[in-house]
Amino acid sequence: MVTDKSKWVVCCIVLAHKPEARYILSSLLLLVVLLAMSPASQAKDNARLSQLSSAAANKKSSQTVSLQTQDKFTIHGNYFPGEEAASGALILHDCHRDSSSYAELGKTLAANGLHALTIDLRGFGRSISEEFSERKIHLRAKDIISYQGQLTALRAYWREDVLAAYLYLRKKIDRSQGVSVVASGCSSVQAVDLADKMRISAMVLITPIMDYADKERYKELMDIPSYFINSAQHLESFQTAKELFEWNGSRKSKSQIFKGNRVEQALLNANHYLVEDITLWLKMNQ
Repeated sequence: MVTDKSKWVVCCIVLAHKPEARYILSSLLLLVVLLAMSPASQAKDNARLSQLSSAAANKKSSQTVSLQTQDKFTIHGNYFPGEEAASGALILHDCHRDSSSYAELGKTLAANGLHALTIDLRGFGRSISEEFSERKIHLRAKDIISYQGQLTALRAYWREDVLAAYLYLRKKIDRSQGVSVVASGCSSVQAVDLADKMRISAMVLITPIMDYADKERYKELMDIPSYFINSAQHLESFQTAKELFEWNGSRKSKSQIFKGNRVEQALLNANHYLVEDITLWLKMNQ
C-alpha cells in the first residue's frame, strides 16, 4: 500500500532532479529548520535538557553521613544513592589516603544504579579526634617502626567502623539485594573481617596487603566472588592476590595484573577504565 507519506517522498526525489525545483526544495528545508529553531521550540528543548541535567546531577550527588560505632565513636562518610532495587557497595580506603580519593568510584557506581558508601576510617579524613589521628601519630613518631606500630594499634578499631558502615548501607538497600566490599591495600583485612561476620556478595581487593593469618582467614570463608587487582612489580600484594585467586573456588572471580609497582588509589588513577570495569563486575555479581 502506498501511503501519503510515501507519495511525498517519491515526489521530492523526482523534483530534486529538476533544476527549477531545487530552489523550492531548498527553501522548504530552510523553513523547516527555522521552525525547529523557533523560540517556543528552543524553550521546550532547553527545559528538557535542564530536567535531564538535574536528574543526572541528583543521581550522582552524594549525601554526607555520620555514623556512630558500637564503642561510641563517630565516623563520617558519603552515601551515593542508587536505584531502588539495586545492591550496594561499601568502599574502604587504603592506609595512606581517606575516602575522598575514592569518591569517583562511588559516583560511578551510583550513576550505574548501585548504592555506594565511602567512609573515613578512624584516624583519617573527617573521622578524627584527639585520641585517634593518623596525622598526630605521624608527627609524634620517632621513627618508621614507631609509626607503623601505632598505626597498627589504630587499625584495630577499624572493624567497629566497618561494621557500622555495613549496617548503615544494609538499611539503605532492599533485603533481597546484597552488599559488596571494595577494599584497597591494608583495608583488605577489614573486608575479610567483615565477611567473617556478615554475608558479603562480592569483594574487590586492590593490591591487597595481608599477613599469613589474614590470608588463612580468607581461605576459611565461603567462596565469595572476588576481583583481585594488582601490579606485577609490587611483590607483596602480587603474591597475596595470586595465592588467594588460585585458592578461591568461585567461577565469577577475576584477576587483573598490571605492569609496574603502583598500588592502591594510584593504580586506579593510572588506569582510568578500571573504575568502569569494577562497576561492571559488581553489577554482574549483585
